[in-house]
Amino acid sequence: MAKPSKRRGRALEMIIVYLVLGVACAIVLYPLLWVASCSFRASAGLVSSSLIPSNPTMANYRRIFTDPNVNFGRWFFNTVKISALSSVVALAITTPAAYAFSRMRFSGRRQLLIGFMISQ
Repeated sequence: MAKPSKRRGRALEMIIVYLVLGVACAIVLYPLLWVASCSFRASAGLVSSSLIPSNPTMANYRRIFTDPNVNFGRWFFNTVKISALSSVVALAITTPAAYAFSRMRFSGRRQLLIGFMISQ
C-alpha cells in the first residue's frame, strides 16, 4: 500500500498537470471562439471586446453564399486542393523516413528524427 504522503504528492502532481492542460486548451480555443463570435457580428461591431455578440446576425454567412462578387466556392476548392496536395507530399516524404528510422541504426538518428518531427 502506498504511503499517504506519496498519494498526496501524486494527487498534487495530477492537479498541476490538469491545470496546465486546462490553460493550454483555453489558449488554443479562445482564438477559435473569437473568430466564430466575430462571424456573427455586423462589421461595425468587430472592435467590441465582448466574446458574445450583442446583436448576432447571419448577414455575413448570407453574403458569402449569395453575393456574386464573393467567390466562396472557388476559395474553398483552392483550400481543399492545397491541403490535399500538401498532405500527399508530406506522406510521400515521411513514409520512407519512418521506415528508415524504424529499421536502420545510424549516427545522428535521434537528432534527425527530432528534426523531422519538429518540421512536420
